[in-house]
Amino acid sequence: MNCSSSYTTDEEMEYLEHRDVTTIIVGYVDAITAPAKAPGKNDLLFKFVVSNGNRRIPILVWDVDLINKLSKEICSSRVVSINGGHCRAVAPSKIKDESNLVPFEVIIKENTEVSFLGYHNLQNQTTNQLQKATFDNIHTLEGLIEISGYIRTKFSLLHNRSGHMTYGLGAITDGIKKSLFK
Repeated sequence: MNCSSSYTTDEEMEYLEHRDVTTIIVGYVDAITAPAKAPGKNDLLFKFVVSNGNRRIPILVWDVDLINKLSKEICSSRVVSINGGHCRAVAPSKIKDESNLVPFEVIIKENTEVSFLGYHNLQNQTTNQLQKATFDNIHTLEGLIEISGYIRTKFSLLHNRSGHMTYGLGAITDGIKKSLFK
């Protein structure tokens, strides 16, 4: 579904208002930072960036219940509509021109409505070619690979210390060499 016509425009992003609690942002998720303790604070922070294809704006979630709810739903290229976010101006020193960030960030609060409208249509999508790998050449390949071997260590799901991120871990072997997958 192509939702780009409903994205917040560059001009609308440039003219957001500091401390506006009625901010509306529509765009696709461009970057995600896993929930972690905020620097210098004891609070948990979940951060992601929403883009309209040109300009980008950071979205912050501080409430643990909201983090638990939203972190399961937020994924790259998902179109998100944020209605009633709390807009906050950001010091110009924190904005990097090459990242196309606007000088604002939006904080999602309990009363903020977050809805999902589909997925962003990526232009010039490259398709990953499946590459056959061996234990000798796997370290030289990038992208989608296929390798044959025997399970050395059973694959399992692990959680980080804070419990907000899960990843798989396991190892395979050809009888001589071992490859760890994380």
